[in-house]
Amino acid sequence: MLAITLHLSLSRKLKTKLELTHMNNDNQDYLLQKAREKLDKGSYRATYKILAPLLQTNCAEALYMYSKFSFLRKETTDDFQKRTLRLLEQAASLGHGDALYQLAVFYDVGDMVDKNPDRASQLFKQAAETGHTKAKVSYGLDLFYGTNGIVQNQPMGLMLLQQAVDAGIEGAAYCLERAKDHSTGGVKAT
Repeated sequence: MLAITLHLSLSRKLKTKLELTHMNNDNQDYLLQKAREKLDKGSYRATYKILAPLLQTNCAEALYMYSKFSFLRKETTDDFQKRTLRLLEQAASLGHGDALYQLAVFYDVGDMVDKNPDRASQLFKQAAETGHTKAKVSYGLDLFYGTNGIVQNQPMGLMLLQQAVDAGIEGAAYCLERAKDHSTGGVKAT
């Protein structure tokens, strides 16, 4: 009886693994949307249950979403932070813009990691290259001023800042105005 149970268990795991491998984008998008809805409602356990099969496939969006919450009472704050960083690093390595941006913020301010402005700038750059509009502000400023290990390119910096303004990112218009003032050698009174 034990051999039959073990065989069934292994067969189910293999079937599940095969199903996950062949999950199409529509199924994945549907599950991600359902997970977002549950997450927005604060239903963390339900969110995790939806994300679980996607986590097994290393889905970047699922990894990012799971980095944002904890539902296990036994998970300490330290454990949660370690898991968050691990998941963000995984999602970032897959090119996930939000994960890249969040890691950049952590390195920029020294939250959960040692402060490292150069590492933050590289992550902001990667996030901006994915189209992440908030990252365009930080990377645009680094480009404009040539700071944090980024080679100066004022026209490219201004272009990214303008894109962030056009997207309605808070503070982008102020940053763009200051950069333009700096490039003309004058500073307008505020």
